Amino acid sequence: RMKEMEREVAKLRKEERGLGMKKTKARKAKLEAHVERMERLVNEEQKDRVQSEKDVAELTQEVTDFSAKYEEITQEVNNLLHLKNQLEKEIERRTIEFNAQIDEQNNRLKDVEKELQEVCYRFIGMSRCDLSLSLSL
Repeated sequence: RMKEMEREVAKLRKEERGLGMKKTKARKAKLEAHVERMERLVNEEQKDRVQSEKDVAELTQEVTDFSAKYEEITQEVNNLLHLKNQLEKEIERRTIEFNAQIDEQNNRLKDVEKELQEVCYRFIGMSRCDLSLSLSL
């Protein structure tokens, strides 16, 4: 009877070990599945990181390009403003010059009118000469 009990205990231990192995194998399979999922996540994260780095490099290049274009446009605007200022000064200078010429021509015209008045007075004997009448004669 003792031997039978020992066999029974041995059998139970074997079964227990078998159950332990099944649990261990199940746990191992579960851990391997978890490791695979984690590896996939890590790979996806690495792909995302690589893509993000590419995106950052692209955006950095775009910013550099736009900055260069901005500088170019700013320089062009500054050149145009400088040209505008020069042209405004030239217009002001010429306006002053033309106004002076107009004033000079008006003064000459007044002098000629005075001379004509004097000539009218001397030769025609009019005390006050109507230029429109004298010019039409």
